[in-house]
Amino acid sequence: MKATRRSGTRRDDLIDDDYRVRSLLVGAVVVAAKVALVAVAVVLASGGASLLVRWSGLVAGGLLAAYGVGLTVAGLLALAGVFGAVTDPRALAWHALLWRPWFIVWGVALWFTARRTRTDRR
Repeated sequence: MKATRRSGTRRDDLIDDDYRVRSLLVGAVVVAAKVALVAVAVVLASGGASLLVRWSGLVAGGLLAAYGVGLTVAGLLALAGVFGAVTDPRALAWHALLWRPWFIVWGVALWFTARRTRTDRR
């Protein structure tokens, strides 16, 4: 698609329409995945989960916790200057010290909830 020039913005550069569409699609997939994880958590918390839902919770919880640990460690290493100079240390500190650890909390909570849930055996 054709790139368009946006005027009146701080960064007066070309923005590719294909990039916008891809960004919106990725955002929609992320929102759908989060809604699915919320549904899994609700089913797990209600107490009557199927084996598939329980295993989905275990896997999703493990992946979320691992994702949080990986990004938190990478952010802390970046703050320490391991990867070179940091462009925006305030934003990086916010992500590494506050935002990314929440993925660890979310993943561990989901994993423990799935672990403690009984499956229906009827």
